[in-house]
Parts: sequence; C-alpha cells; structure tokens
Amino acid sequence: MNLEELDVPALHRLEAANSRLRHGVVEACFYNLRMLAQELPGRRSGNGGFMDNLAEALDKIADARHLIDEYLNHEVAPGLRIRDLFEAESRAVSASLADLVEGGRLELPPRDNAAACRQFAERIVGDVDDILAAVDRIRKAVGDRRIHPADVMEELCRVQRATCEAEGVTLDRLSSHAENATLVFADRTRLLDALSELVRNALKYAFPACHNGEKRIALGIDVDGETRDTIITVSDTGCGMTPDRLEKIGAAGASTSGSGDGVAFVRRVIEDEHCGLVSYESTPGKGTTVTVRLPRRADPPLEPAGGRNEPKPAERPSGRRKLAATGAFLAFALAGLLLAWLAAPAGNHIAVAADGSGDYTSIAEAVEAARPGATIKVAPGIYDEHLILDKSVAIVGRGNWDAVIRATRNCAVFSTATGAELRNLRIILDAEVDYAAVLVAKGDLHIEDCLIRSRGLACVEVAGGEPTVKNNLIYDGALDGIYIHGTSTGVYEGNTIRDCRGWGIAVGENASPSLGRNDISGCLRGKVNIYSGRGGR
Repeated sequence: MNLEELDVPALHRLEAANSRLRHGVVEACFYNLRMLAQELPGRRSGNGGFMDNLAEALDKIADARHLIDEYLNHEVAPGLRIRDLFEAESRAVSASLADLVEGGRLELPPRDNAAACRQFAERIVGDVDDILAAVDRIRKAVGDRRIHPADVMEELCRVQRATCEAEGVTLDRLSSHAENATLVFADRTRLLDALSELVRNALKYAFPACHNGEKRIALGIDVDGETRDTIITVSDTGCGMTPDRLEKIGAAGASTSGSGDGVAFVRRVIEDEHCGLVSYESTPGKGTTVTVRLPRRADPPLEPAGGRNEPKPAERPSGRRKLAATGAFLAFALAGLLLAWLAAPAGNHIAVAADGSGDYTSIAEAVEAARPGATIKVAPGIYDEHLILDKSVAIVGRGNWDAVIRATRNCAVFSTATGAELRNLRIILDAEVDYAAVLVAKGDLHIEDCLIRSRGLACVEVAGGEPTVKNNLIYDGALDGIYIHGTSTGVYEGNTIRDCRGWGIAVGENASPSLGRNDISGCLRGKVNIYSGRGGR
C-alpha cells in the first residue's frame, strides 16, 4: 500500500504522529541543536554557559532516538508502519541519527580549537539538516493529500443545480469565510456523494405536493473559529420534521449498505470514513438544516487487522464519541510529548489576537496552520512565545509596533524559511540568555519596519541564508545590533541601530553581506566591524 491508497482515518493517524514528532522531538531537540551548533564557530562570549547548553542539547538527541524509532514503527493502518510508507525518508533519518549518536559526533570539541569547532558544527548541522529534510518530505507528502472543501461545494452546486431547477427549487450557495476554510483529508468522490444525498433527500422529503411556500435549498460552508473545523450546511425551506421524526433520524445509521440508504449512508461516509459529525436541526413548517463537520485534525483509534465488527444500532458510537476515544491512543505511542501540531493549512488571511477575537491567540499556532503565502495579521498585545518560521508566511503587526513577540528562554524568532516576512512588530528577547532575539539560520527572511531589542546576545543574528533587514529600529542589544557570520549574505540597509553593547554591525570572516546606509550610534564597540576574510561589500 502507498500513501495514495490510505483512507482518511489512516491519514489522520499519520498526521497526528507527525504532529507529536514535531513538537516532542523536532522542535524541542533538533532545531535547538542546529541553532547552537551553527553558532559555535563564531562564539565570542559567554562560553561556559553556552557550552553547557550545547552539551544538554546533544544529550537530548541521544535520549530522543528511541522516540524517533517509535515514530517510524508507528502503525497508521493494520500492519502498515510509517517506515513502510516512507522507506527512503526512514532510512535517511535512521542513518543520520546513527551518524550522530554512534559516530562520535556528540562529543564536544575543545573550545580553544577553532578548526575543530567549525568542523564539529558543520557535521552536526549537516546531519540535523538531513533529518529535518526527511521529516519535512513526509510532512509535505501527507499535507498534499488534503483537499479544499470549497472545491467540493462548487462541484456539488454544479451537479445539483439543474436537478433542483427541474423540481422548481432554487439552489443557493452561501459562504462565510469560505476562503479561509481549512484544507481537510477527504475522499472527494465519497464526500461529494454524501453531500449529493443530502440534497436529494431535501428534494424528496422537504417539499411535498401541498407545500405552497418558497422552495429553496441553501448550501453553506464556514469555519469554526475555535477548532478550525470545516462546517458544511444543507438547509431547506420545506415542511420540516417533528421532534419524534428527528429522534428517529438521530437513531438511524445502523445500516451501512449502499448509497440508497439515505441517512445511514451519509453518516457512514462522514462519521466513519471522514472522522466527522452529522447533526440535524428542524422546525415543522419552516425547514431543516443538516450540518456536516469535517475535522481539521483527529486521531481515530486503529481498527484490528481483521476489520471492525459493526456495532448494533443501540451501540453505534457517534462521531463525537469516536473522536473522544483518542485519549488512550495518544498515550500509547509518544507519551509525554508536547502539544499536537496544528498542521492543517488555513486560508490566505489569518487574524491573531491575544484576547481571543481573532482566528488564533498564538502566532505560532497561526504559522503552523497557515498555507504557504498566507498573511498573518497580529493584533496589539504581548505574545510570549518562541516562534519558528519554516514556511513562506508574512507576519504583520497592527498598530504602531503594538504587537509584541517576547521571549525569555530562547530566541524570539528562529527562521529557516524562504519567502517569509516580519513587518511592523516589536520583537524582544527579555532575558539574559545565550541567544539572539532573531536568529536566521537559512533562507531569505525579510524583516522590515520592526523594533528589535535583546537582553541576550545580538538583536539580529544571521548564521546562514540571505535575509533582507531593512528600515528597522534595532536597539539595546546585549552584544551586537546585527551579527552576520557563516557564509551568510543578504541586504542590510536603512536600519537605525542604537545603544548596543557590542558593534552596531559585526561581519564574520566568511560572510559577504551587502551593507547599505544604516544610522548607527551609541554602540560601545563602534559602528561596523568586519573580521578578517571576505568581509562585507
């Protein structure tokens, strides 16, 4: 079996395992190790504490190895493990882990040996990048199996409009925030069949011959602002149902035979095959609304290899009960890992507000949910978080630098992204720790019109890539305003750099940045320092 043949519950199980791996291992261990190792060759102060942090990060990699093995051996379908689906990626992860743990690469080099430190950093970063690349390929392949439910709704309208018109019924398409609807795992054909069955049922039962009112069926799609689940509704202006009839509809569904079973078929497709929920609301004489909820994420329990035994009608679990049953399953594989990754991509415009009035209260959650190319607008407020940018999103603060990203234990922003942007934000590292406020490890992050301050090390550190740092106020850095090292390039212009305890801009020996006109003053060691080597231009 390959990825294209997996059913929707198996895809949800695979996505859930990826989420636990990311937050429990990838984010907590590998990103941190990569950041520290890359910083090692250019380290100029705080060596004791820094080396302790690096040693601790190395220990975590060795301890995390068994969690990686559990992840690769995790079953997403009976007898089918993740390593069976992604053989090449699994081999790459296992080989790089063995190289790190068994190849002696976790032994720290002598601190006074610059060449050994540089070689150590290159090896560690190379192995970690290989692991991250393999994990990202798995993540992307799984994400590509998602579809946009709005596309299914468009097709439903096209297929059913002529039938409705022939029956004298107007078919309306209603949407609220449909452009932000979450991509979902779904079998497009089966989902379309289930929704078509709902329209056919409305045509058949909602409008008897004696009905003299306006005959309309409305198809709606919306997004649950809290869970980001997709909500699809099919409403009619027909005769409605009595409470007794509604109760019978709610108890229906024991039959799981073909598409002619109506309610039973819809429930089977939505709840059993798509981990969703179906609910009915009706008022006699006014009409009926059927609501279909498709989850952004779920983790359904694995059925035994012999297939499931169909429950009796009275025992049939609802979709809500099936989703609630995931607690035990979550515990068995990677217990103790952090929050699940909110991986479902969202629309092109996402609102973040600390008071709960937006789509998310956390910038990190919004980034995880965003599709590449999305714009995340951040309302005024203080957001205490360590933000990892690994996709092309634009994060834009509202107000006059009133959206504050504040970190106290790590860098405020760590970026490996291509095409990402930070604009109109106040970014603060508010603790004396061995990190920069913003760390660019690779990619071409664009930082513009931001206020950046650091009580740790530099305000902005560029250890790789080619970022653009433009028109920012960079001030009160514990060391340099901007520190560029490794083989980094990029453009740095129009910045106001004030009152840093190191240099305004420091350029490492192998870096080759383009330094434009920057207003630098009050920095204790001076304006610009270019270390021996290629320098800047």
